[in-house]
Amino acid sequence: MFSTPYINSISILFFSFLLSIFLALFLTFFYIKSSEKSKKGVRGVLFFIESMPDALTVVLIQICVIWIFKNTGILLSNVVSFGGDSLLVLPILCLTIIPTLQLFNYFTSYVLEEQDKLYVQFLYSKGLRQNYIIIVHLFRNALIHLVNHSKGIFLFMLSNLLILELILNVDGMMRFIQIYGLTDHRVLIWSLLSLYIPFFVIMRFGDVLVFQITGKSVKGESLQ
Repeated sequence: MFSTPYINSISILFFSFLLSIFLALFLTFFYIKSSEKSKKGVRGVLFFIESMPDALTVVLIQICVIWIFKNTGILLSNVVSFGGDSLLVLPILCLTIIPTLQLFNYFTSYVLEEQDKLYVQFLYSKGLRQNYIIIVHLFRNALIHLVNHSKGIFLFMLSNLLILELILNVDGMMRFIQIYGLTDHRVLIWSLLSLYIPFFVIMRFGDVLVFQITGKSVKGESLQ
């Protein structure tokens, strides 16, 4: 009764969060290496995507899935859940878009700011390749900002997840809350806590990991 909706919701949140981080780092890497003309075009596209309502984003992705299936015969995902069918791929894709853009904005602004600092110029003067400097030094230092902003992004993803589950008829926690939580606030509270607590543990682990890698805590102070 509780396990299937919980596993579906926590899986969508977890994989969307990981995919957002990976895509944001991937986009940032190629954005930093691209020309100014390309950067201007990327910023325009991202601004357009960010300005779209979440519901429209879901509809557009559904249309893309249908179009691909119609032209290639390949069904990437069901566009809506029916009966006991599990629908995970489409919610993951939908939930990934905005967090990816948010993280991309954080990463690019930080990396571009760091590139003008003396230690980066010193690394370039030593003949180190740009790819090495970006991945090993700039991305490593960006971990602090990632962990710092991840808390707000997770809450954003959680609120959007509940909306997506309604739109796509996913057998997730929102349906469970609708059935059992509207009449009992304890069920509502425990349902939300069951989603938040695992990510809180992951975020605390991220704080410790950042300190081990960079020697700095998320708040810029020693953890000891």
